[in-house]
Amino acid sequence: MLSSRRAFILLYAASGAAALIYEVTWTRLLTLQMGHTVSAVSTVLAAFMGGLSAGAWIAGRFVTHRARPLRTYAALEILIALTAMALPVMLAAVLPVLTWAYADGDAPLRFAFVRATLSLALLAVPAAAMGATFPIAASWFAGESARRNADPLPVPRRTRACSTPRTPPAPHSARSSPASG
Repeated sequence: MLSSRRAFILLYAASGAAALIYEVTWTRLLTLQMGHTVSAVSTVLAAFMGGLSAGAWIAGRFVTHRARPLRTYAALEILIALTAMALPVMLAAVLPVLTWAYADGDAPLRFAFVRATLSLALLAVPAAAMGATFPIAASWFAGESARRNADPLPVPRRTRACSTPRTPPAPHSARSSPASG
């Protein structure tokens, strides 16, 4: 039977894989509407990374002291899933704003500003929720380890080679050097 810590590690790894899939999917969706230029992809990536860092900071500062970190973690995962499903609808809703900002390419500065603002607005909540999952997961894992009075991860036992005493090397015979000959 799987221990609760091992099951959580497996589920957390699956959550991380899903987060990578979300990132790639959201980048593809947003660049379809905002262009496939380096600046468009960089804007989406910066919004995603900024959301991750903001969420980790907020959770590490305020949320990790809660009594039930697993409930908070589950709520964040549900929030991520709901916003992932809603993102295509939200992107369709902001399409008229992107069309206005592009204005046949006559206002590149306005389009860049609107693109950055919309990327931040669309990705802020799910990316912050993803970033918040790590400190909350670490808080639960550390608390669970302390309750079990065990190491956070099992340490392999010493092997016979590591536990046997080291024998000193055999003495070397004094050789004459070629220069002293």
